[in-house]
Amino acid sequence: MFLFHTKKLIILILISWVLFGQIDLEDAIPFDNSVRAGMLDNGFTYYIKHNTKPENRAELRLAVDIGSVDEDDDQQGIAHLVEHMCFNGTEKYPKNDLVDYLESIGMAFGPDLNAYTAFDRTVYMLQIPTDDSIKFTSGIEILSEWAGYVSFDDEEIDKERGVVIEEWRLRQGASARVFNEQFPVLFDGSKYANRLPIGKIDIIENISHKRVRDFYNTWYRPDLMSFIAVGDFDVDQVEEYIHTYFGRISNENEIEPQMYDVPSHDETRVVISSDPEARLTSATITYKHDISNMKTMLDYRQSLIQHLYFDMLNQRFDEIIHQNDAPFVQAYSWMGSFVQTKEMTTVGVYTANNKLERGLTSALSEVERLKQHGFVQQELNRAIDRTLSSYEKQFNERDKTESKRLVNGLIDYFLDDEPSPGIEWEYNTSLDLLQTIQLNELNELSDEYFKDISKVIQVSSPEGEEIRVPSENEILDIVKQTSETVMEPYVDDTLDKPLIANIAKRGTITSESSNEDLGMVTFTLSNGIELNVKSTNFKNDEILINMFAEGGNSLTPKTYYQSGMFASDIVNYSGVGGFTSTQLEKLLAGKEVSVSSYIQQYFHGINASSTPKDLEIAFQLMYLYFTQPNNDYEQFQSMVNRYRGFFENRKNDPESQWRDLVDKINYSNHYAKQPLTAELLDVISHKKAFEIYEQLFGNPSNFKVVIVGNVNIEKLKEYAEKYLGSITQQHSDINKIKDINFTFPFFPKNENIYMGSEEKSKTKITFYKAGKFDFDTQYQIQAMTEILKVRLRKLLREDMSATYGVSVWPYSLSPGDEYATITISFGSSPDNVDAMTDAIFAAIKTFKKEGPTQEEVQNIIEKDLNQREINLETNKYWLRSIVSCIKHDLHPNDILTRNDRIKSNTPKIARKLAKKHFSKYRYSKITLYPENGE
Repeated sequence: MFLFHTKKLIILILISWVLFGQIDLEDAIPFDNSVRAGMLDNGFTYYIKHNTKPENRAELRLAVDIGSVDEDDDQQGIAHLVEHMCFNGTEKYPKNDLVDYLESIGMAFGPDLNAYTAFDRTVYMLQIPTDDSIKFTSGIEILSEWAGYVSFDDEEIDKERGVVIEEWRLRQGASARVFNEQFPVLFDGSKYANRLPIGKIDIIENISHKRVRDFYNTWYRPDLMSFIAVGDFDVDQVEEYIHTYFGRISNENEIEPQMYDVPSHDETRVVISSDPEARLTSATITYKHDISNMKTMLDYRQSLIQHLYFDMLNQRFDEIIHQNDAPFVQAYSWMGSFVQTKEMTTVGVYTANNKLERGLTSALSEVERLKQHGFVQQELNRAIDRTLSSYEKQFNERDKTESKRLVNGLIDYFLDDEPSPGIEWEYNTSLDLLQTIQLNELNELSDEYFKDISKVIQVSSPEGEEIRVPSENEILDIVKQTSETVMEPYVDDTLDKPLIANIAKRGTITSESSNEDLGMVTFTLSNGIELNVKSTNFKNDEILINMFAEGGNSLTPKTYYQSGMFASDIVNYSGVGGFTSTQLEKLLAGKEVSVSSYIQQYFHGINASSTPKDLEIAFQLMYLYFTQPNNDYEQFQSMVNRYRGFFENRKNDPESQWRDLVDKINYSNHYAKQPLTAELLDVISHKKAFEIYEQLFGNPSNFKVVIVGNVNIEKLKEYAEKYLGSITQQHSDINKIKDINFTFPFFPKNENIYMGSEEKSKTKITFYKAGKFDFDTQYQIQAMTEILKVRLRKLLREDMSATYGVSVWPYSLSPGDEYATITISFGSSPDNVDAMTDAIFAAIKTFKKEGPTQEEVQNIIEKDLNQREINLETNKYWLRSIVSCIKHDLHPNDILTRNDRIKSNTPKIARKLAKKHFSKYRYSKITLYPENGE
């Protein structure tokens, strides 16, 4: 989305285009010719695209061009309630039969089956298998049931009211209170100001069944809906299904939905909110503009200019963040819209306490600097390089792009009239258009993007005696003074030198073997580094790397543990090879490469990703993270000051304090599980942290590397020998995981924390079991908890209407762990905590006594087999799985047999594990209650 252009700008563009020739700027942006689009006789629209990533899957969407802004005054929240009701029964699938059926064929409620409601839209999402015609056609039929045949059973409506109220309750807190106060100011005079999708609780609780049905009957009709299907299927067949299932829906209501304007205003509006539970101080400056549409080549070119503009401005903000004593901890800019009738230019900052004026001044100064001096050519060159690189990667992956990504563009085409020309057109067109963009064009846009009308400034802050919140007049004075200040031009800080000046003596490959079953090559370098490489064709332009060694923070002495926690952060923040992180980003503009170090509880190493053409740069950076990490005290101070801004008000947040109490109890207040606080930052020693980093990364023979992706093995060997092989040993330490002696309580712990003004509670119940667990048992524990999660969802959400959702998950075990935990977590009304807890323990008791049914086990088997089929075609899964096998001393061929492991699960196994892992004695229950609940 972008602004209308001035005549002067259009003339400049036309002159520029005459110079470069080729395309008529008045040409319309085409529609992707690989998409079949059509309209049924009843007005229903559809879009179908064949795509084979992932294989045997389809992404199906029902898009409804109606949202909360279309509600009557007495219906506020009903668009969202109607969305919920689609999952609570249709003509063919009464009550919860629909969800039960989808789960029986391996679909998971949430990842594969979901929906959302916004101001101007409602979208239903379903991923479905296509290699089974019955399952596939049922998926299309289900979306048609949502489109025209929801049953709205009275009892189900009443039950779902409670679920929606719990969803509302879950969102309550400082951020919601500030938002509810400020949003109406931003959209004052518009219906949007009073139509938040979550609605009003008193209406949701009391609205009649008829008025809920009225909304559905009025607005859910063919001419306002579209079916979008992207996936591995026959397009002709899908089109036939659309005619069969969606063509039967009648169009009986002809009320036209309205477009609701957001009025412009001359005065600057300022809204200031403070809250005792807020964690950050922030300011947002929004400049509202009339909406514009992207129809022609000229419009598309201007959208590229807009993208370059805000990319460069955000780069400047990022540069400021890395200054010592930076004025803000985060700053951003963007241009877009989340309502249909207005778009906005937004600049925002987050600052530490009592630094709002300084942070706001700094951000506005950069805007003013642009107005006075503009960008410099080097900035534009880098932004063009980044943009071209992004388009190139998308183009190279055009036959490997996931259906989930492609379907969203078609939703926007239907709902927002956003162009959908396809990546081939966009890539080729952007190659031509970006060459024509001149610096002066961007530099003339600042006055257009930041007009001094329809401006809203929103300020939020924590509340406390030591915190000073500026007044409205002070905010307006900052804006005025900044606009009148003469700014110095921007100086581009680049370092003109190669990434690596000299390389140490090249290493050699001393041994090599291959695993034909796995398609993996393993070789060892002369300095001891072992590389495991699996070349794949899942993606054309993706290579993923994980380099790891045993040890991590388990090797850090207790006295310096906090310094060790931040050691890798300090290096990542400071840069390598004499380049600051900002200088590195500039040097690597246009390169699709990412490299960073990490130090975790039991392992440390480097994560990296790149395209095939940038793989050598990834290896160069990995080499520098070992040999030349920057020891920069000023960057360390900058990082600490930034983190302090994020941490200093954490003590105000009830949910943060609740999570801290959970860790404190479950880990017996262990030094390695201390909460992140501003005080913790005071004990970090830069010197000690750097020493810890150098020690951990001092012996290359400790490290193993797993590389998965579109790899040329011979080139990779060359880079490995040249860069990784030349890393010399600085320390002789052979790292091994050290037991740091976590201790879980030996008896049941039932603790409460009373904090916060909202009438809501959050509860975690954690069960502990000592022992080592092999891969088979780990999977079986995971499957058992999935079954229990579905049971508890049906019990707590669908039967009791007492929560929006319940989580059940086992702790992901590392080789250093000699215990397992299972955690159950839910949010609720404080009044319902005891009843829900009793219901959970009763359900666990029954589960331990009777175990799950064969049907429940089979549902999880189907889900896991479905997910594994998709996973096996992704680099991320193979990387994670190979790394996991090596860490656990398990042969990687285990990956090939996991279908057998999944299929071997039985009700007897699940019952046995439940009896073992849901202890009567070693568990904790920690609940957050509001401060008035005590």
